[in-house]
Amino acid sequence: MNSIQTSGHSMTLKVIDLLKSHRLSLINQWVRQVKEEFGKEVSLSDAEFANHMVYIIDALIEELLTFYHNGDNVRQLPDGDLNYDEGEIQDTKLGGKKHGKQRAGINAYNADKIYWEYTILRKVLVEFLQKQQVLDIDHLEIVTCVIERCTRESMAVFTESLHATQRKLLGTVVHDIRSPLYVISMLGELAAEQHSIVRTPAFGQRINTAAGRISAMLEDMLQTLSVESGQGIEINFDDGDFSGFLSSVAEDAVNFYGERVKLALPDNEIAYVFDEIIFRRVLENLISNAFKYGGKEENVTIFAKKEDEHIVVEVHNFGNPIEKNHWEEIFKYLKSSDARNEKLNRSWGIGLAFVKSAVEGHGGEVTVSSSEELGTCFRIVLPKNQFRSGDSTLVKIE
Repeated sequence: MNSIQTSGHSMTLKVIDLLKSHRLSLINQWVRQVKEEFGKEVSLSDAEFANHMVYIIDALIEELLTFYHNGDNVRQLPDGDLNYDEGEIQDTKLGGKKHGKQRAGINAYNADKIYWEYTILRKVLVEFLQKQQVLDIDHLEIVTCVIERCTRESMAVFTESLHATQRKLLGTVVHDIRSPLYVISMLGELAAEQHSIVRTPAFGQRINTAAGRISAMLEDMLQTLSVESGQGIEINFDDGDFSGFLSSVAEDAVNFYGERVKLALPDNEIAYVFDEIIFRRVLENLISNAFKYGGKEENVTIFAKKEDEHIVVEVHNFGNPIEKNHWEEIFKYLKSSDARNEKLNRSWGIGLAFVKSAVEGHGGEVTVSSSEELGTCFRIVLPKNQFRSGDSTLVKIE
């Protein structure tokens, strides 16, 4: 290994030129070493690994240029002392921040992997400069300080992105949990009034069902938040009767909202492999939104049918229509109040982001159409034979 000399600024321009001319080859070398380090834990293409990292080298080049232009004003120090003062290093391309945000959206990523990415990048850069015999103490210090600054920026954004996702998931569950809590509260009031329904078996069953749904939601949230990436929901597939499941959801909706719920459901059993807990939350979100944003006296219709190798589910209501240019935006997190009346509850933005992720996790698609004449219809199309019982998948909420 070559020794590191204190040569002042005589090699700085050469270092800059070498970094510029070898920028891509250095990134490619870094990608190979990162993939070797991580193995099969992270499945990314070379381009996905390299995305934004080239900006870190650009930030290093800019810092070296600043060091070079300030060279005449640097006080002379004895050999072995550093001429370079870290000061306020700026990642002008925001590569570190963009890198952290991108990595937060990748399953199996954590802060430790972020740290190792930058550690390997520093190693690649230092070895390259040593091989070119242009690495002096100042240049080593600049490389180290720039890499450390970008590491801190990346890890800070990565961590904040995870926390933001956890807040989204918590908001989704709080929104969804209101429905079964209302059922328990309503039945509790009937019990206090000693209503005749209290003496029927259905009374206790409804309380148990509602409490079970709350328990399932909380457990699902805890499982989701335990995912290392913090960026998705786990879907566990099992055999079931989708027609019977829809009838159960519809019965709960009638108990909750009354006669304004209209049903058009298939009579025959529909065998389907799906996550009943997740999909119940999907439909409860759509139904509650239909009542929340529909006309106060208008009905809400739940429709389902088997169509070739697909299952189609629709939730329809009349009321204030959604403008066409917002049809895609409302499925993004916290977009509802921008798309419609500012006074409306923003939980729609949380719920529909969950709906989209959960439906796509089942291999399906959810769309919306809306007009004053025809009303608003959320349509879900699900493929029938995509998963097997026992399968599981992880999908992101975006």
